[in-house]
Amino acid sequence: MELQNPESQEDFDLGTDPSKKRRKLTRHLPGLAVFVFALAYFLPQAAFGVGSLFDEGIQVFGAERVLAGDTPYLDFYCIYGPGTFYWLAGLFKVFGVQLIVSRFNDAVICALTGSFIFTICRKSGLANSWSLIPTMLFLAALEGNMLKIVSPALMLLLAAGLRLSADLEQNRRPIATGLLLGLAAVFRHDFGVFGFVASLLVISWPRDDSPEKKEIIRSSVSLVTGFLLVAGTVYGALLFAGFYAVFQNLVIYPSTFIPYRVLPYPIDQVITQSQGLAALLSDKNVFLSCAIAFFSISKLLVFTGPILTVLLLAPIVNRKLRGVLFQNKERQTFFLYLVALVIQFITYVTGRLDFWHLLPMFVLSLPIWIILIHFYISRYRKVASLLRPILFLLMSFMMLNLAGIFFINIVNYQKGSPVKLKRAQGMVVDTGKESAGLFEIIHKLETDKRQTPIYVGAQRHDKVYVNAIMIYFLSGRRNATYYYHLEPGITTTRAVQENIIEDLISNQVDTVVLWDRDFVDEPNRSRESSGVTLLDEFIDREYKRSTKIGVFMLKRK
Repeated sequence: MELQNPESQEDFDLGTDPSKKRRKLTRHLPGLAVFVFALAYFLPQAAFGVGSLFDEGIQVFGAERVLAGDTPYLDFYCIYGPGTFYWLAGLFKVFGVQLIVSRFNDAVICALTGSFIFTICRKSGLANSWSLIPTMLFLAALEGNMLKIVSPALMLLLAAGLRLSADLEQNRRPIATGLLLGLAAVFRHDFGVFGFVASLLVISWPRDDSPEKKEIIRSSVSLVTGFLLVAGTVYGALLFAGFYAVFQNLVIYPSTFIPYRVLPYPIDQVITQSQGLAALLSDKNVFLSCAIAFFSISKLLVFTGPILTVLLLAPIVNRKLRGVLFQNKERQTFFLYLVALVIQFITYVTGRLDFWHLLPMFVLSLPIWIILIHFYISRYRKVASLLRPILFLLMSFMMLNLAGIFFINIVNYQKGSPVKLKRAQGMVVDTGKESAGLFEIIHKLETDKRQTPIYVGAQRHDKVYVNAIMIYFLSGRRNATYYYHLEPGITTTRAVQENIIEDLISNQVDTVVLWDRDFVDEPNRSRESSGVTLLDEFIDREYKRSTKIGVFMLKRK
């Protein structure tokens, strides 16, 4: 089998497309088409189900508090960047305080992320067919998962990579890249810093046509300027308003509860999924089994992705091979930027190795995988020729699967029961699976004549996993305490429980909702009792009238 140089053998290159000669609008049409396709795919999923009472509740209720004039960190406990709350608050201001507004925003963020994955692959020299593969794997991995799992900060990191490539190609100062990364930091301070460091690395990386040292310094200064104009202004204003509150929420508290949230690599889950995948592929109903396997493989790649990344990167340790790969300058920019991001995200995922935290690394790795796989295959003339029809069949199969899931989601939406809550208009739900007293208790809180602040807690506060924050948002009732978002290692301490009790007394709270769910016994310190039962004793003593509604306990004075 003859070894070829793909950069000089375009006849056998599976992905090179001379799109630079086309008009600018035409070049953007494929990416726009992918965005529209992805958005249409996500919309039925976005309107179905109430979702996570904890994770999603943090964002929508935090946005409501901002809309009411509160400030994150100063007026309520928050370990995330302020961007999500202010952005959602703006959407609520324009379109109304409805859950579906947040969900449609999630669908747009996910669709943009998929479109940017596609565009990065295209600009790295891959044809539409190859560029669609990672995009469809991304769509498939999100099937059945909450769309809010994709942070706007992650989408902005991809957008910043695209802008950085354009800035370097046209010899522009990357101030716009800095602005995008600063905005990413406003949503997620850690993500924004990762992108900033990766961009500095790309700017200073030696190239054949590297600019002078002075120009590299000017570009770096422009990047820093753009970053600080956004992130520096936002966080500077918050620090000026309350330095210690911001420092405590963003630095002290996260470092405190990490031992209570850390999760090891789920090797048992990976083995189980692999065995299930093998059983699927050996089933007699080949087409249906392969269709289900497509989505299973996508989710399995989220967990096995880091291993795949290492295996694919290993060959380009060879300097000569790396030189051929980097002949395409845009490819070099994207490759260095994404690899630098993936390396930094190791510090992010090692704290909690679950699907939610591994997904950003998976998203950033997708273009790396497809660029390298295409590069390795394109070096072999006969393999390149044989793969063209196989690639077409694979693409057709993947698109058919996604189309099938789209229509299934449409049917599920039509069959679903409308959620009869004021703030869930347009949402449907499979009541038998998701209610468990949730809608009933929210209806009671909605129609309560005493529209005073409430407290939504856990059945026990000496050992906490999560609380149902979504109840605050859907009921339209204000929270009574600074610590509305319960975390093990924080809520379980004496100081925080005393603070909550003081807030309950000063705000004259007469209604408490406790979530009596089965405790999630994770292999970390969250399974341990702190021995602090001040809050539980106070609630039992002061709120004696109890009503059991599904998995919730409504307690009143």
